[in-house]
Amino acid sequence: VSVSVSVYVSVRLSCASSESTSHLLRVHLAYSSFIDGKYEDALKLVDEILPFGQNSTMLLVKAKSHQLLGQWADVTRTAGQLLQEAELRGAWKRGQHRMMAVTLGSHAALELGDGERALKFYQAVLRNDPDQQEISKQYKSLKQLLKLLKESDEKIQKSQNHKALDVLSHSLSVMKGMDATSGLLRSGILLRLCRVYAELKRYEEALLACDQCVQRRSMPVAGLFVDPAKLAEALKLRAQAHVQDHNYDEAVRDYRKVQELTPGRDDVSDKLNEALRMQNMWKTNRDHKLVLELPVNLHMLPVEKQCVWIKKQHKLLARKWHPDKAKGDKNRATRKMHEVSEAKEALSQSLGC
Repeated sequence: VSVSVSVYVSVRLSCASSESTSHLLRVHLAYSSFIDGKYEDALKLVDEILPFGQNSTMLLVKAKSHQLLGQWADVTRTAGQLLQEAELRGAWKRGQHRMMAVTLGSHAALELGDGERALKFYQAVLRNDPDQQEISKQYKSLKQLLKLLKESDEKIQKSQNHKALDVLSHSLSVMKGMDATSGLLRSGILLRLCRVYAELKRYEEALLACDQCVQRRSMPVAGLFVDPAKLAEALKLRAQAHVQDHNYDEAVRDYRKVQELTPGRDDVSDKLNEALRMQNMWKTNRDHKLVLELPVNLHMLPVEKQCVWIKKQHKLLARKWHPDKAKGDKNRATRKMHEVSEAKEALSQSLGC
C-alpha cells in the first residue's frame, strides 16, 4: 500500500496543475495518516478524496484502514468496490491491487462468518486466472469446509450424531489448513459440537464446546457489536446441555441471559420456567437412583442386594467425580461428587443399609 501511494503522489505532483494540487495534498495527508497509524483520520481524508473520482490506491488505503480497525463489514464493501474498479483479466499476482482486494475481502468475510461471500472473492480471481494456485487452494478448502458443515447439519437433523461428530472433526481439520481463520465460522462448528456431544451424553465435551462458543460470541471484534442473536443461540444451547447434565442453576442463568438478549420470546420464557421448576425439584426431591445410575428395577431386588448396588455405584462414581482425580471442569466434578455422596446417604438410610 505504501509503495503504491508514494508512486502515485510523486508522479501526479510532478505534473499537477494548481487546481489539482490540493487534491494531491489530501492524498498525501491520507497516506501519511495511514503510515502513522491514524487510520480513522486516513479514512476521513479518503472519503473526501473519493467523490472526485474512484482511485484504486485510495480504495486500498481505505480497505486496509478498515481492516486494521477490525471493521470487517466495511472491508468487504470497500474490497468489492476496488474489484469493480480493477481490470480483472490476465494473470493475478501477489502485490497487485486487485489481489490485495481479494485477500482483504475474503479474510473480512470469513471474520464475519460469511463463507459464501468469501468464495465470491476467490471466484473473481479464478474466473480470470484459473491457474492461480494460492487462491485456488483457499477456494477449495473453504468450499470443502462449507460442504462439510452442510453435511453435518443433515446428520444432526437425522440424529446421526456419531457420523455428525466425524464430519465436524474433519471440518476442524480443514479449517486448520486455511490461511484465514474466522471466530464466527469456528463458533458455528463449536455450536454443532455442543449439540452433538450433548445428544451423545458426553456432557463434559458438550459444555466445553459450548463454553468456547459463548466466549467467542461474547467478545466483540473491533468495529463490530456483539450479535445478540448469535450469542443467544449459543447460550440457549449451553442451557439445554446444562439441563441434560442436571445443572439447573447454570441452565437458569443462561436462559435468563438469553431472555435479556432476546426480550419478548415466549419460547425462551417457557424454557426458563421449566428450568426453574426442575431446579426446585432437583433441590427438594432429587432422584437419587438417577444420580447413582442404579437399575430402574432395583426395587425388585432384596434389600441386601439393593445395598450392594448402592455401595458399588457410589464407589464407582466417587472415583470418577473426585475433584482431585476428575478430568475437566473441577466445579462440575465437585457438584457431581456432592450429589453422589448425598444420594448414597439418602438411599442407605431409607433401606437401612
